[in-house]
Amino acid sequence: MNAESRTALKRKPLEALEPPPQAQSPTSEQIQSEHEFTTKYGTDVVHRLYFKELMDGATRLLKQGAINWLHDVKKLRTFYMEISTFIPSWSMDYLIVNLDVLSEDRIHAIIASVDGFCVQTDWETLLPMLPSTVRVNSAHAFGELLMHLAIKERLFESPFWYLDGKRRASDPGEDPTFAEKMNYLFERTYEKRHEAALPALADSLLASEPFCWLLKEDLMPDKIETRHAELIDVFRKAVRTMISCETWTNGIPVFRGIEELGGIFRGKSDFITLHLYTYRPRRDLYINQAIIVVARRGLV
Repeated sequence: MNAESRTALKRKPLEALEPPPQAQSPTSEQIQSEHEFTTKYGTDVVHRLYFKELMDGATRLLKQGAINWLHDVKKLRTFYMEISTFIPSWSMDYLIVNLDVLSEDRIHAIIASVDGFCVQTDWETLLPMLPSTVRVNSAHAFGELLMHLAIKERLFESPFWYLDGKRRASDPGEDPTFAEKMNYLFERTYEKRHEAALPALADSLLASEPFCWLLKEDLMPDKIETRHAELIDVFRKAVRTMISCETWTNGIPVFRGIEELGGIFRGKSDFITLHLYTYRPRRDLYINQAIIVVARRGLV
């Protein structure tokens, strides 16, 4: 079986809209009949013959899997906002509050790890540049950013993270046949292989540096288990968003950091808004100020 490109797979529903090979142009008699009909009854009424053709086309479309390509950008935005709600909640439960409790070397490593999404300078210089609420919750803000970046890098920028290089689940070895491997990959995209791989994603993030430095210590066993389960749920929602992004927007997300946002906050727009930790009575005072940290990278 030959592997089909992602573009070819996505073309199938569109090709189903094309008329069947046996379709012929209407005769002059049919055209005249249509003219007489619309003159008498108007254009709001559809001939039974044309209605059947319309239904046949819709049926072909659905048989080709078009129902899986229906999409709503607002729904995709809702999926993404759901992740952005779960992550701060998880951070407040399981991360330390302030970076000041860490060593200078570790703080520097955290800042360096989010290059492009945080101004690169030493902590003593960066701290007073941050809004007051961010200063006292700095570990939450940076932990949130690290989680978003993990989702960005491990899912959105690596959509085949679940690929094991086999032709089928029961195959114990690697298959050198590229075409079959690619077919297996596409077939498994929407199966529960994702679900089986989620715990490994959560384990990897919890063990990774510098993220692990932000975790609260001395948690009770049941709390550790809950922490793990809730992080899996965050990744589960991220996978759902990734799949929706791939199938609804051609799988080419754009993530905007400080440079892509222009470096200056010009006011709320479709591409940028203020973090909850930036609260102040007059938030308009942030307008035309430098962007210091992009805590939640946007999905465009």
